[in-house]
Amino acid sequence: MQEAALRSLGHIDGDQGLPVLIEALSDERARVAIYSLRNQLRMMPKAKTYMLLSSVPQVKVTVAKETTRLIGELGTDQAFQYLLEKERTDLHADVRVALYRALWTYLNRDESWEIFKRAAENSDPKITKAICAVPEDGLNTQQKQQLLQVLLRLLSHESPEVRIAALKRCDEKPVQDPDNILAPRLFELVSSEFDDECESAAKAIFETYAKTNVEQIGEVYRKLLSDRKTLKRVHDTYIDIVSPFPGRKSLRPITHLLLSIFKADRLSVTHRVNLMFNGLPWEELRPYIFEIVPDLHADALHAAEVFIEKNETGWKEPQDDLLKVELGMAGSKDERARRLALSFLIGSVDESTGWTDEERSRLEEYRNDPSVLVAEAAWEFTIPEKVDKTEGDEVELEEESVGEEEDDGEDIVMEGAD
Repeated sequence: MQEAALRSLGHIDGDQGLPVLIEALSDERARVAIYSLRNQLRMMPKAKTYMLLSSVPQVKVTVAKETTRLIGELGTDQAFQYLLEKERTDLHADVRVALYRALWTYLNRDESWEIFKRAAENSDPKITKAICAVPEDGLNTQQKQQLLQVLLRLLSHESPEVRIAALKRCDEKPVQDPDNILAPRLFELVSSEFDDECESAAKAIFETYAKTNVEQIGEVYRKLLSDRKTLKRVHDTYIDIVSPFPGRKSLRPITHLLLSIFKADRLSVTHRVNLMFNGLPWEELRPYIFEIVPDLHADALHAAEVFIEKNETGWKEPQDDLLKVELGMAGSKDERARRLALSFLIGSVDESTGWTDEERSRLEEYRNDPSVLVAEAAWEFTIPEKVDKTEGDEVELEEESVGEEEDDGEDIVMEGAD
């Protein structure tokens, strides 16, 4: 009942409930009273609000935190001076974090940035991590430079916990860094002994520099070719975030650059295959298919077969035509190319209509291939049985032969369309 009464006071028109709410701040009712007080203060002049809040006892941490936030939201010079003076005192960690959040209202003041820089070097991770969330929105060029300097200090903090928090901020809310202020430190952190720090650094690099510093990312990869363990950690991170879909189109310049780097490395053939099918749509992927065939070893060839036949990464859209590539590879003297041609046949069949006579005929040709690599795989593949339509469908197929005749008709139309 007592809590409900305090909450209701926050919705009363006028300031009749203020005396009760202020009195409640000094006892066990403070936790509820401070939030009700917030509603009342929104209807008061800022000067009066400041006088009221600055006189509130700061004994309880919850009250001190909330009054600090409320004073910060006023946005006045008087409120700013209050925060500056309070920052110099010995504060509970939670109150200090609330004060840093209150300073977001004053990101146009140099004093705020000086406080953030000092906080970024605080030995208490709880306090320091609070600085990671300082927003970039609305900052001018000079203020963005200040933010970058704060982040650089956070990335150089002695605590891995703080560094990882800063890295995650750079990943989740990337900052603009046209002068590459963060780049050297980020590139150092990809070699961290901690897996999560390495992965977070890689994500931060990809998100921060995908549009502005692609070549620098390439340079990191070139150096990592001699450090296979770190290369795997970094590249696995990239594979996790890259996609053939339009939402990740900004990463495609990186993908193309990495493919060119991996091409020169004899130990990265499987990396090339994985990257091709994870990062590019069919139109951009197609040239790499022919390019990689001479380099395919057994594992890489198998990986390519699975990608082509399953399309689990979404590199192929329904409208994509794989026939030309299949036929081009089917005529190759290289058995690996012909094996991929078989995969393109299997992967291109329209599941909604099933195998056409023409596709069945091409499968027979692969079964007669002189290479056991091709022929055995073709014989091992079983054409899925056609499922008759259910009673609810408009047309019910009674015999397989009827379905085959309908398939023949569809083939004729398709051939004419081609």
